[in-house]
Amino acid sequence: MFSVDEAVLVKFQLKKNKSLTNEEIDEIVEADEIRKGLNRAIQFLARRVRSEKEVRDYLKKTKRSLRRIFQP
Repeated sequence: MFSVDEAVLVKFQLKKNKSLTNEEIDEIVEADEIRKGLNRAIQFLARRVRSEKEVRDYLKKTKRSLRRIFQP
């Protein structure tokens, strides 16, 4: 059992007692990490305007995967 962001919950149509494969769990966890990183970046930006470098540095400190968050 684990918690996920609401957007991930909706995207994967997760419901209580839904059976998931290991591959689905891995995909959900990855999507949740991306979403959590985006949420952290948004909260960080909400305080004042920041450069992309400031956001990247902040996310490095919080150990979020920048490659996954800043994908084109």
